[in-house]
Amino acid sequence: KSSVEFLYNLIYETLMSTTPFVYNIGEKLDDLEGKIMTSHDVKFREELLDIRTKSTVFKRYLNPQKEVLLKLINSEEKIINHWARRHFKENLNQITSLLEELDENRDRAKILHDELVNSLTEKLNNLNGHKVHIIVRIKNDYEFNAEGVLLGVKAISKIQYWLVIVTGK
Repeated sequence: KSSVEFLYNLIYETLMSTTPFVYNIGEKLDDLEGKIMTSHDVKFREELLDIRTKSTVFKRYLNPQKEVLLKLINSEEKIINHWARRHFKENLNQITSLLEELDENRDRAKILHDELVNSLTEKLNNLNGHKVHIIVRIKNDYEFNAEGVLLGVKAISKIQYWLVIVTGK
């Protein structure tokens, strides 16, 4: 085989091994979407983060390959003949399709994350039917007045506490 055929086959095999992983991300996102819409559990934040991270990694992997293929297709070199350009365009179309799938997955994961955050915020605001009025993050020694109640708080160094004051309905 010629060097051009070798290069095409190398790119093709790389894409064939990458494609199932990219589509698996979409399937995981489909499953996660159903779980989030029914339970709105905070544990799904990690899974969403994992999906977004994998999508970013694959995009960083595929984008340079797309750029190389564009340069090969537009190259004036004689070694890149009509056959090579046609096959490189097939590779380019496949990479473009994978990148679009990754963009869609990233966007869907962002929407699901926003939905989860909104749901958790609403749960916090209606904690057991009570309204949460104050949330204070404490890092050091403080005394402060919260809704007319004087509170003295001692915080251990480098540990953060969250103080939630819950009032009646």
